[in-house]
Parts: sequence; C-alpha cells; structure tokens
Amino acid sequence: MIKKLFQTTATRAISAFLGLLILSINAHHIGSEGVGETALFNLWVSIFLMIGNLLGGSAMVYYAPRHKVSELLTGAYAWALVGLGILGLTSALWSEGLPDVRYLAVVVFFYATGWAQQYLLVGRDKIHLHNAASLSVNAVLIASLVIQYHLFRPDVHQYFLSLSLGAAAQWMLSLIFLWPDIKSEKFSFRLNFEIVFRLLKDGFHIQIGNLIQQLNYRFTYFFLDKWLGTGAVGIFSTVVQLGEGIWLVAKSASLVVYSRVSQSGKDVYAGIITFVTARWVGLISALAMLVLAFLPNGFFLAFLGKDFSGLAQWLLAMTPAVAILAAGMVYSHYIAGRGKFVVNFMISLAAFVPVATLSSFFIKQFGLFGAVVVNTISYTITAVGSFVLLLRYVHPDSKDYIWRFKPDFAILRDNVLSLKKDEDQSPK
Repeated sequence: MIKKLFQTTATRAISAFLGLLILSINAHHIGSEGVGETALFNLWVSIFLMIGNLLGGSAMVYYAPRHKVSELLTGAYAWALVGLGILGLTSALWSEGLPDVRYLAVVVFFYATGWAQQYLLVGRDKIHLHNAASLSVNAVLIASLVIQYHLFRPDVHQYFLSLSLGAAAQWMLSLIFLWPDIKSEKFSFRLNFEIVFRLLKDGFHIQIGNLIQQLNYRFTYFFLDKWLGTGAVGIFSTVVQLGEGIWLVAKSASLVVYSRVSQSGKDVYAGIITFVTARWVGLISALAMLVLAFLPNGFFLAFLGKDFSGLAQWLLAMTPAVAILAAGMVYSHYIAGRGKFVVNFMISLAAFVPVATLSSFFIKQFGLFGAVVVNTISYTITAVGSFVLLLRYVHPDSKDYIWRFKPDFAILRDNVLSLKKDEDQSPK
C-alpha cells in the first residue's frame, strides 16, 4: 500500500512539474491569449471525454479482475465511437462554439480508449505500468512543442497537434502494457451487452460527478472568454493550474484517508485521521499559495512572460478557496470511503449552482475578481457541505478531534505505520 501510494504520488508530482513546464513553454511562445485558448480546448476535451468514457472510466477497475480484458475493451471502444458521433452532431449544430473539431475528436478518442486501458491496468494491479503510461502524455507533448515552436512560427494549433500526439502515445503504451493480459486470455472481441449495461450504470454516476466537478473548477472560463477575452482565460487558468499543483498534497493525503476508511468503516480512528489530515492539508495548501503569492513579480515574468505580470495578486485572492477545497477533498474521500458516492455527487451539484447562475454577472461586473469570488463560493459549498454531511457518518467520539490539535503528529505517524504494517502482513 505504502509503496503504491508513494509511486502514485511521485507520478503525480512529476506530472504536475511537466504540466508547469508546458504552461511556461506556452506562455513564453503564444502568450496569455494562447494559454487561454489551450485552457478552453482542454475544457472541451474534458466535457466530451466524460461522454466518450462512460464505459471506459474508473468503473473498469472493479470489472478488470472479473471479466476478460478483450470484452471490456470492446465495449469501451464501441462507446468511444458513440462519443465521437455525439461530438460530430454537436459540431454540426453548434460549430462556432467549439475549438478545432479535428484535433478535439482525435484527443477525445485516444483519451477515452487509452484511459479505459489505463484503468484496466489498475484493476489488474499493474500500478507502475499505469503510472508510466500516464507520464507519456506530457513527455511527448513537451518534446513536440519544443520542436514545433523551434521550427515554425508559434501557434496554438501546434499545441493541439502536440496534445494529440501525447494522447496517442498514452494509448499506444497502455495497449502494449495490457497486451500480455489480452494475449493470455482467449480473444473475445464481442460486445457483451450485459457488461455494457453494467458499465453504463456504474459509469454514469461517476462520470457525471467528474463532469460537474470539472465544471465547478473551470466553467467560469466560458464567461471570462465572453466578457474579457481569451487573455483573461489564460491568466485565470494559470492561477487555477498552480492551485491544482498545490492540491497534490491534499490528493495524496486523501488517498490515505480513503484507504483507511474503506478498511475501518465507522470506527473512531477513521474519523480522527480524517479531521487531523484535513486541517493540516488545508494549512499546508494555504501556506504554499502564500509563498507563491509573495514571490517577486520578476519570477512570474521569467517563468511565464510579460503577459502574466501581476499574477501574484490573483494567487493571493485565490488562497482561501484553494485551502478550503484542499480540506474538503479529505472530507469527500471519507464519504466516498463509506460508499456514499451519491452524497458527493449531490454536493458537487449544489456547488455548481452558483457557478452556473452567478458567473456571467460577477465576471461582467468585476472582471477577474468576479471569477475568483464565484470559484471561492463554489469551493466553500463543496468543503462545508462535505464537512457537515461527514458528521452524520463518523463515530461520535471522533468529533472531539475537530478542535483537538495537540496529538496531530502522533496520529499521522501512527496512521502511516499502521498502513505499513497492513502491507507487511498482506499475502505476497
């Protein structure tokens, strides 16, 4: 458990670093407007990927040990083609609202099928191969960007092509890694409708929840683009991306909480470790954002270019939102660990209401600060809602540790040691 957690956390850290490197390369070559266009493109990828990946999402992890890989992949590939059909229909009816549909279709297809293969690797307990394929996207993307920006006049379409190549690399690597499993089983590339309906049922709730969560983070981009232009999208998306990099601590800690709660259920310690972890990741995230916000302006000019002068003020403004949601991630993972997935979905839905209803007015009236306010409201609803509903599920005695700080480090240490002990005692 500890080894896999470390590998996954290290992979996320490397991926976050590569993501920042991509941001820096783009910012220097295509400016804030180009960064804004890439952010909008990635948002549309996320939206259509949620549709195309209904069968190939994280539900695959559960079914991987129970069914043939070839049967599961057949369903995932078939539904990915359905997703492309929906994308094509959307493009025909509303072509002006979408970015370059050719690149969008390529990226969505390779991501949808590639992530299906990725989740099957996880389900077959090949975490290291899953992590290796995950890193290939940004690695290939960076190499392609550097070559194209050096040889040609920098343009946002070069990013679209590079992302397409990165998605194709992930797809190819994950298929190569999965091939021994496919080969060892008797090929059965038939459409098993029973599996399809089960994956649709399970995948629908998961993917809709993921979609709403993505929109909570990024729906404001559409209104920033409408009222302020793509340059404003580029600046705000950079702030969001830096905040998401800081959430690496919260996401990794949440995995530990999720594991502990899944094993322990409603015992006192599961609640205690949740409260202790949440407050520390919230504090660490706030401090990390403040460090970024108080860096000299010259740092951002060197890292991102002249279009991003004054970025520190927006990082400072977003600090409360990033810290609040970091703690909220831990609470939501406790709820998920108890199997209350619908509860998390309803919280995300509630948090999306102010984003959908207030974004246009606030951004039109207050500009970038309006986007900060709307995101802060949404993040706060997520965190507070998760905390309040978590209180319904934790053991009553663990609530004493909501405000008890003294033994925090001992509790965190004991939790890690307990996970290590479980790993040592598990069958090899």
